[in-house]
Amino acid sequence: MRLLVLACLLPVLAAAAPDTLPPTQNTAELEQALRRLLAEHRIPGCGVALVTRTQDVWIAGLGKAHLTADRDATPDTLFRIGSTSKTFVALAVLKLQEEGRLNLNDPVRTRAPGLTFSNPWEASDPVRIVHLLEHTAGFDDLHLKDYAHNDPDPIPLADGLAHCATSCVSRWRPGTLMSYCNAGPPMAAYIVQQVTGIPFEEYVARQFFEPIGLHTATYFYPADNPEQLARLYAKDGVTPQPYWHILVRPSGAINASARDMAAYLRFFLNRGEVDSRALLQPESLERMERPGTGLGAGLGLTTGYGLCNYTSERGGVLWHGHNGGVNGGLTEMAYSPDLGVGYAFMINSENGAGFEQIADLLAAFLTRELPKPPLPPPAPVDPELPPQFSGFYKLASSRNASLRFLDWVLSEAHLSFHPSHLVADPLLGPARLLPAVSPRTFRSPEGPAATRGFTEVDGRRLYWAGMATFEQVPPWTVWTPRVVGGLWLGLSLSTLLFGLVWVPRWLRGRLEPDSGLFLRSCPLVAALACAVAAGMFMATTRNTSLLFARYGEPTLWSIAFCGLTVLFLLAAVVGVLAALRRPPVSTRRLVRWHALFASLLHTVVALYLLYWGVIGWRTWT
Repeated sequence: MRLLVLACLLPVLAAAAPDTLPPTQNTAELEQALRRLLAEHRIPGCGVALVTRTQDVWIAGLGKAHLTADRDATPDTLFRIGSTSKTFVALAVLKLQEEGRLNLNDPVRTRAPGLTFSNPWEASDPVRIVHLLEHTAGFDDLHLKDYAHNDPDPIPLADGLAHCATSCVSRWRPGTLMSYCNAGPPMAAYIVQQVTGIPFEEYVARQFFEPIGLHTATYFYPADNPEQLARLYAKDGVTPQPYWHILVRPSGAINASARDMAAYLRFFLNRGEVDSRALLQPESLERMERPGTGLGAGLGLTTGYGLCNYTSERGGVLWHGHNGGVNGGLTEMAYSPDLGVGYAFMINSENGAGFEQIADLLAAFLTRELPKPPLPPPAPVDPELPPQFSGFYKLASSRNASLRFLDWVLSEAHLSFHPSHLVADPLLGPARLLPAVSPRTFRSPEGPAATRGFTEVDGRRLYWAGMATFEQVPPWTVWTPRVVGGLWLGLSLSTLLFGLVWVPRWLRGRLEPDSGLFLRSCPLVAALACAVAAGMFMATTRNTSLLFARYGEPTLWSIAFCGLTVLFLLAAVVGVLAALRRPPVSTRRLVRWHALFASLLHTVVALYLLYWGVIGWRTWT
């Protein structure tokens, strides 16, 4: 996981379950297994919907919707569905396209000239509506100040977009790389609003909620019946999380029940038809389910992120849909048009490990008696790939520009080739053997379709891996951070341990007056400043609301964090200068050299962080 956990409105990237759960054969066994998982992971409650094209297999509420009120979850309990809300933006755009009122390829600038965004390639490659829905506009994700916004009075969509305009800057040519951004779909929703002349939420309620059968779904806090809403909790399953009045509601504000989600799943399984009435044409849903822009589409891949709808692999089956998260809640909606089954579930906790195990359990139950799609036959690897594309890769499409400094050192992978396989060996995690589907595309070992491939754009060798793009880099860019980082961590730790020895001696007056007190202090101050700043941030990553509250606004925490990063740089540079000066006579040579090398490495790391904007990072801007 990255250091900054922006779990809200995001697709959930949680750790896989360590153990395989025993298969369940009926809903009674399934319920027992789910209740065990809820208890094991301290998840208070869950809403579940399992359907086929023609019937509800099981709709249920399990556990507690509210702990202190001792209120049980029911099939009608409202949960936050987070980024699953984005699917309705795509449906609205597709409906208007069927009516001839707009087109996916319309430039955003011509459809909504009042929206604020920046694209250096606008003249030749404008940002189009399709880029907003497929996250290929190149925009940064929302900033902490945008996540921290929590006004209980619903603000107009235009005002919400103006608030997060600093995110809307294309970092690469639109339509090439994919990077998830919560500002893109709301911009498309604003265009829907301009075309229809009514608020987006009202349009969705009329055109989709009501006819599909989402009778209790709403984008707003249910003030008329708050007891219908599940209380949300942090990862510990105990700490309550406040209701989040999302700044740009189309990205993730919907409250929906398990019963609502069952109706929504059948809408997709029946290819846009409800009660013999076609709300959307099957062709529109098929377009929604496959990417049309980005390097993956250029490689001919039909998997990946489409129009606010993406493919995922679970249990050897390709699923379409979307998941999402808010502070204290996670959701997944997945369906297979080929098998005619779908599931949705919502939990009122941020527990990602439990979330993944529940998803595996539900998918396995629905497909237990269905034939799995056959695996593609092995294909030979293009002989040009090994000499050109073997080597080290780093993430080229960071979701948050502010976290690029982490992506650069933690997203490393080494790629090599066998005659019919790709070997992917990431820095974090085990190596994987990925079979070739075509000479330049590959799949996961259990996956029935290609999800990865290689291409070259503007002289850059790129590896497209689902919803991330990696760029080939020289080996020195991999080994240098590893060596420097290892030495820096080692010297920082020794500086802290060394301080435990000399600082008490100094406080007791047992340190020689000319023993280089200032020389010793600089690397210690730098190490402490870095450790405290990192610790402050890490202490809040398990509680999303706390993270937003502390760092999305100018608070004691965010200002102190900013000041500590500056102190780190200053102490590092001053430490180098102090070590290079003529030391006091009584200063030990080991002390001087240790201080010099520690301060030098502090300075190298500080300059790296300064380059990426971490030094002096005002998280509230």
